[in-house]
Amino acid sequence: MPSFKPLWLLQIAVAKFRCVWPSTPSCRSGPSASFTKLALVSLSSTPRDQDDDAFSREMDMFDIFEKHSPCPDIVQSFLRVPDGDFLAYLSGGTLEQRLQRDEVPLTFIERWAMELSNAGAWLELLGYAHCDIRPPNTLLDGDDHLKLTDFDSMTKIGERYDGAAPPWARILGPESGEENGTFGYCGAMTEQSAIGSILYYATRGHEPYEEEDLREDPGPKVVALLRKMEFPVLGEGHLDQIIGNCWRGNSSSLKELAREASVLPGAFELPCATSLDKQYCAETRAKCQRLVRDGLLAN
Repeated sequence: MPSFKPLWLLQIAVAKFRCVWPSTPSCRSGPSASFTKLALVSLSSTPRDQDDDAFSREMDMFDIFEKHSPCPDIVQSFLRVPDGDFLAYLSGGTLEQRLQRDEVPLTFIERWAMELSNAGAWLELLGYAHCDIRPPNTLLDGDDHLKLTDFDSMTKIGERYDGAAPPWARILGPESGEENGTFGYCGAMTEQSAIGSILYYATRGHEPYEEEDLREDPGPKVVALLRKMEFPVLGEGHLDQIIGNCWRGNSSSLKELAREASVLPGAFELPCATSLDKQYCAETRAKCQRLVRDGLLAN
């Protein structure tokens, strides 16, 4: 994931890949070099390579999201213009960064299990699968609430799944019949497999199989182990049971998975995330629009 840079250092940087910068510091806007406070917003810029339409696909998904009541476990977009997307800034960084800072209580991970499965269930309700659930796309806010981000791989449920690197996707084995040797179709099966690996990563601090002796070039061996459903050893706790069920695709829907995760202690003992209220979003959108008018995105 790109490193964060404050907007006041430069008005915009057009890169081949998306750049995301927090604008918690003062943001330069306009030729007068005056400064405007814009808290808790990050800017995602359009790629230079216009043949890569990932940025446009994500913008389209946010347009769809705005037609529905917001999900508190999905990052919110305040304003989208052809050259940029103003997103709620998540100060907690990536899941990997959070795990490296200090030990995470199990109850926090249990809440993350509920939040991540809720996010997937909300997308499922819209008829879509995220198709790229992995640590760089799971960010945390300042209160350690997990938010799902990065929606340029979103695909309608039931369409062929293009797959991802292991252990965030699994090539199906003989148990899948005619789908043997493929990634299958986008839906609850593909999404919960990735969620299981995320939760394993969060509880162990490393990816599935990462600490096993697979010698050199472990990639193909991990693919083979996943395909044969020879998963890492798990414990007897409820969260580990959920991880195992995710890997085996035991939930018929992400809504069912979210319901199971909701009874984990951390899911109901800790405070739940809430969506940003409409007034705050409207006020922040107006600030973003003012920055655009003042030339923030000018080349």
